[in-house]
Amino acid sequence: MKTCASNVTKPDSFLEEIRFMTELDHAHIVKLYGVCSRSDSETFVVTELMAHGDLRHFLMNDAGDAIHLQDLMRFAVQVMTQYLYR
Repeated sequence: MKTCASNVTKPDSFLEEIRFMTELDHAHIVKLYGVCSRSDSETFVVTELMAHGDLRHFLMNDAGDAIHLQDLMRFAVQVMTQYLYR
């Protein structure tokens, strides 16, 4: 579960993106299960578990230093197939 910034400037487009993301079903896209918010503008995003966290943080941490070029290329291909899916 993640929290979102409370300063979403376009709530309608945010909700539209949430609806779109709940319908995605691709091996390289994290599944979005739902979103909930409280009256104090705190928003929670519920996704499937990412064992190593998101890719950006995984690559920026110590684990990223030990990744082989072949694995980095595989990550790049997976990210690109996600963009083609959309």
